[in-house]
Amino acid sequence: MVVTGLLKVDNKRMKVTFDDESSFVLYNSEVRKYGISEESEIDSDTVEQIGKLLTNRARNRVLYMLGNSDKSSGDIARKLVDLGYPENIVRDVIGQLESYGYIDDERYVRNYIESVSGRKS
Repeated sequence: MVVTGLLKVDNKRMKVTFDDESSFVLYNSEVRKYGISEESEIDSDTVEQIGKLLTNRARNRVLYMLGNSDKSSGDIARKLVDLGYPENIVRDVIGQLESYGYIDDERYVRNYIESVSGRKS
């Protein structure tokens, strides 16, 4: 994969874009660690390492988000995509956490209905 763009997201992170139009966000230190620069080529082993890193980071982010209350899978997916996680990693992480019962849209809806049913309009 060839890097076609590096875009500063904030003071700590960069969006890395590739020739196949895929992209992800890494911390500046990770961009340096993996030797990523515009027009550089990234080998498949490095792409795999970055994929594992982003998967773990996304999973931890979701678990943190779920710490206070249930969230719908759609809300979680939107948040992760907004944070720059690739859609394939978002799908994998949500699927994995659904299989363990951490994300459950039916439970989310039941809890939401229960919480608003006691309120007066």
